[in-house]
Amino acid sequence: MKFLKELYLGQDVHHLLDLKWKIRHGAGVVGLYVIYLGHNTNKIEIIEASFLKQKYLRKEVALVIGMTKSYDEAIQIVTRIVEEAISETGKADPSAFVLKKYS
Repeated sequence: MKFLKELYLGQDVHHLLDLKWKIRHGAGVVGLYVIYLGHNTNKIEIIEASFLKQKYLRKEVALVIGMTKSYDEAIQIVTRIVEEAISETGKADPSAFVLKKYS
């Protein structure tokens, strides 16, 4: 599991290094939503971080691109990513935009 260098973060996300460690090691974080690109799909997805205690689901997360404290805020961040992708590339392909930003 990798993390985008400049994560999209919600307003109430603090202690980023601790959160990254907990997510990587399956320590469980309640009340945090993770925005990510999956290994098998090239889609942006949202998952509640407590589900990442399961090793199978941690393996599915290829690249974490954002974290928020609410699902609604996660939707807003995904919308912002799509808008940035359209304005910078002219295409509605947010996953390619994020991967280009990562590399």
